[in-house]
Amino acid sequence: IARQLGECRGIGCEPGQAAITAGGADATALIAACGFPRGARVVVEDPGYPAIAAELLRCGLRPVPIRVDAGGLDPARLATHAVARTARGVFVAPARQHPLGGAMPVGRRLALLDWAQRVDGLVVEDEFDGEYRYAGAPLPALTSLDRAGRVVHVGSFSKVLSASLRLGYAVLPAALLGAAHAHLRAGPPAASVVAQPALAAFVASGDFAAHVRRTRRIYARRREALLQ
Repeated sequence: IARQLGECRGIGCEPGQAAITAGGADATALIAACGFPRGARVVVEDPGYPAIAAELLRCGLRPVPIRVDAGGLDPARLATHAVARTARGVFVAPARQHPLGGAMPVGRRLALLDWAQRVDGLVVEDEFDGEYRYAGAPLPALTSLDRAGRVVHVGSFSKVLSASLRLGYAVLPAALLGAAHAHLRAGPPAASVVAQPALAAFVASGDFAAHVRRTRRIYARRREALLQ
């Protein structure tokens, strides 16, 4: 995973930073446990993926919905929103906002990183289908722009392979690794230990990258047909 992210998204990370998860809800629970004190306010996109807010509530955090526009979340609103001013975390999908589909401009990405450093906060970057982009050059991942260890990068194999696989990952900054390892050791693994070696071999062989290139072409044709 570390090698794949470096080659495809320009994200430099050590293998030990990638925690294997059983999908988005499991990743959200891990981040909630190791990244925030109980009761903390965390900003979520409105509209956004509803399972994230539900999981944050279940984990004892307080999600704060902030309206998004065509460019996703505007970091300027974090300072003007009465409740968001006290938040110390943000969950965003900058590559393709769910459900509106917009991409966050680079200027907003940099402003969001500045906000996180200023308030001693954490940004969770959800790239649920980061392998697929059909128009224009790929924008840099928030994690690749982060120099202060403020971003958690969440990825999934659900879109590119199968949702029934229930495998994903969270790339954690160094400051969270100790708490994350303690959380993971406290219970049985949620991510399938049967599927993981097969998927690791599939990625290492280069077949995964070939599969992404092939399906990107197929989905681009389908997208164009739908737009027409």
